[in-house]
Amino acid sequence: MMPVGHNGIAGFLKARLFYEQWILAVARHDSKTDFFPAPEDVKIIEPPSGYSWADPFLVNEKGRKYIFFEEYNFLNPKGAIRVAELSDSSTLVNSPTTVLDEPFHVSYPCIFKWNDRYYMIPETMARHQIRLYRADLFPHKWTLEKILVEDIFAADPSVLNFGGLWWLFASIRKNSAQINNETVDLFYSETPLGPWKIHAKSPIKKDIFSSRPAGRPFEREGAWYRPAQDCSRRYGFAISINRIDIVNPKEYKETLISRIYPNWKKGLLATHTLNQNGNLSVFDGLRRSFKYPIRHIRNFPASAKGMERKIAFYAIGSNITPSTRFRVLPYVTFLKNKGWRVDAYLLPNLIDTKILGFLKLFWIAIVRYFQLLKANQYDVVVVQKGLTPWRSKWILNNFFAKKLHYIYDFDDAIYHEPPIVLPRAFDKLQELQAPDLLMKNASCVIAGNEYLVQYAQKINNRCRILPTPIDTSEYFPFHCHENDRLIIGWTGTAGTNCYVNRILPIIDELSMKHKLCFLLMSEDLRDVYVPKRRHFEFQFVKWDPETSVSNLQQVSIGIMPLPDDEWGKGKCSFKAIQFMALGTPVVVTPIGMNRELVRHGENGFWAETDKDWLDTLEILIGNEPLRKKMGTAARQTILDKYSVHQCGPIFEAFCMDRC
Repeated sequence: MMPVGHNGIAGFLKARLFYEQWILAVARHDSKTDFFPAPEDVKIIEPPSGYSWADPFLVNEKGRKYIFFEEYNFLNPKGAIRVAELSDSSTLVNSPTTVLDEPFHVSYPCIFKWNDRYYMIPETMARHQIRLYRADLFPHKWTLEKILVEDIFAADPSVLNFGGLWWLFASIRKNSAQINNETVDLFYSETPLGPWKIHAKSPIKKDIFSSRPAGRPFEREGAWYRPAQDCSRRYGFAISINRIDIVNPKEYKETLISRIYPNWKKGLLATHTLNQNGNLSVFDGLRRSFKYPIRHIRNFPASAKGMERKIAFYAIGSNITPSTRFRVLPYVTFLKNKGWRVDAYLLPNLIDTKILGFLKLFWIAIVRYFQLLKANQYDVVVVQKGLTPWRSKWILNNFFAKKLHYIYDFDDAIYHEPPIVLPRAFDKLQELQAPDLLMKNASCVIAGNEYLVQYAQKINNRCRILPTPIDTSEYFPFHCHENDRLIIGWTGTAGTNCYVNRILPIIDELSMKHKLCFLLMSEDLRDVYVPKRRHFEFQFVKWDPETSVSNLQQVSIGIMPLPDDEWGKGKCSFKAIQFMALGTPVVVTPIGMNRELVRHGENGFWAETDKDWLDTLEILIGNEPLRKKMGTAARQTILDKYSVHQCGPIFEAFCMDRC
């Protein structure tokens, strides 16, 4: 057995015991020359465990000071805008309240006043728009006033009213997959309502040290200053202060005069937003926070009183594990909004850690043992796929037995050996999940398709089918592909990358007649054999929860090839569901649930043989009206049966039966 080096253990412990968390800070300073207060004058505003607070903006209204900021929930990775009042001593007067929570990620609440009314332009890059919101009842009620710019990927939009015009700074990307911290673009308009025109010299700056906006421009001693991010070492490492020298529709010039480093509090990794109002400054900082004993992230509905219904989810992975992300987290949010007290117990993500397999399993087991100590306090417990890799039977006997109501949920044929090669530690994890025992003792078994239910019914006759749901407000049609090429796409985990190898030669043959690009979105390129001599463009995009939807929206045709075996029959078609929710036609192997989801010739095509794949892709590539027609039908299929809106009430009914 090879020993584990010191650096390997240290890195492993750092990654598993800590997570990066943004915090807020407030400081009062009277200096007219310094742009940042002394560290001893800084007061920290702590977010709760499992959340980040960042992008603070300060508003002084009728003698009361309000701090608006982004709250990021690590359980449901999406930002929302919250507000709290600041006291004269720079502490929070009240608990923060949510003022803007869209189905998509929002952040960076740039707030300004115009015609005696407050407006907000937050970052809404996830929706591919720049949006303007109006305060109907400041500071708590905001309404969408207007979509200022469509089909744009704009980061950190920042507004300035100067010289009789309104100016908007933002870092623009070609698409959400691109990371642009090096340039800043400029727009101008006569009013905040637009129309907004692009500056003649935009992008007005290209410099990774001082381009991307880091707060609203502010005035001091008759001069205007623009905060910008220094991303030279990492995203949002420091803040650069630029003095605006010239700004008009034809010219722009600024001078870097100061830089603020993340040294105002010990242990900070970055600081990337600064806003000032008078002699008060608000800013943020990135630190490492201790994960455990944070065993879960808890959601208490504000309206819950008395004996609320209590449910716990024991997920098989972290918040980026696909089955957890799509079969657990949507129901956490749905049930919370229905008045349930919801606790989600997740496991640490150990896939990419360079540590021995048995240590990974040991760490997972320890975390799960402590999580299970509170299992008996819930009305309903949902177990997803498995509990822990070690001694599953012992855990079942001690914590569950038959005295505890629990629902067992699974969406893969985990009782079969997968036809793909997994790391040895995860082979063992799969082996010891004890699915049969979990099914036997469950008060209800929920399976993702008919094939899985047929197996479960041999063990437990209380079985239900519930497909993997998708949030159709997040997955919506927005095809931003280029006109001179057509993109065929696939998405999945590294363990299923090998499924595309059969299709790549077919795409190569088609690309002799058509200009094609193949987009593969996964964790890495493991087991993918891309022809060295090929006629098509191959584009690999690393999966990221923040950009995955935008990347898939570029695809014109989605594919889902599967092996014709027991494992393939147990798949729940979620790759196809994602594409179809985006209004994208699909070509799939017609086995298992794929035959039910895809109606051949209506919302997609079936393809069994290589000739089938060649013919059906050829038809879709050469017929854009057919692609649009099938895409519309595909989207409607998802809305009718596979959306969170449709599946959520069914899942809640299953839970109510167990209470």
